[in-house]
Amino acid sequence: MTHSVLLRLIQPKDGSATFEPSELASREAPRASLGVPRLPEGPDRVHSSVLNRQGAVSEPLLSRPTALESAALRHPRAQKQVNDDIQEILFTEEQIVAGIDQVAAEVTEHYRGSKFTVVSVLKGSCVFASDLIRRIPIPLELAFVSASSYGDGTVSGRLELNFFPSDQEVSGRRLLLVDDILDTGRTMSSLVGAFRERGAAEVRSCVFLDKPGRRALEYTADHRCFEVDDQFVVGYGLDYAGEYRNLPFVGALRPEIYQQGSSGPETVSPAKTLGD
Repeated sequence: MTHSVLLRLIQPKDGSATFEPSELASREAPRASLGVPRLPEGPDRVHSSVLNRQGAVSEPLLSRPTALESAALRHPRAQKQVNDDIQEILFTEEQIVAGIDQVAAEVTEHYRGSKFTVVSVLKGSCVFASDLIRRIPIPLELAFVSASSYGDGTVSGRLELNFFPSDQEVSGRRLLLVDDILDTGRTMSSLVGAFRERGAAEVRSCVFLDKPGRRALEYTADHRCFEVDDQFVVGYGLDYAGEYRNLPFVGALRPEIYQQGSSGPETVSPAKTLGD
């Protein structure tokens, strides 16, 4: 999302319009620092541009950027984490906002008139959950659960559950489990079972991304924002070895990044670190 701030123009009598030199210099600075090609000179420049919330100037309307360039211009860590490590932008900030709005409307409709608790699965869902609950206009409570099935890489291991707060009362409650990605289905299925054993009246699931092609058991989320293919995805809370969570979009990580140090295909799985 950007905050529109029109730049001041010089409007000669012949009808042409140009930016002041200082404005042109500030316009090119973000592109130069990111290694993005300079914009064309002359009439191809559009005469009204916007400054985004980081202060970088957006592309002109007559010279649209690629999704990769757009992300690079918006994010201060772009030079390495976008230009080098991200193979493809899968979902932009604008698409994410639209997807969350839709899911928030579904959740609101289901729980309207009743009390319920949103349970965020740490760490991956923290970004998604925080944006989701702010779009739900009805009363709710918030709790957290840690579900660890991976280490710093991508090898599946034993599932461990930790609840926060540890004495969270769930008996008789309606719960909405929120996770960043539904992959094999093991984590979400285990969480649903654990909360039902604690006496929850209802347990539903809501995921940001769904990878149906990776299922190890039958499970379908009640709510989901997007479906993705079997790629290693990062950004918007999803990580690889603890990095990339703060990217404002979802991108596919280059295979050479997550295969570094791998002894072979048996130790690499195109899944995410937590919440599978």
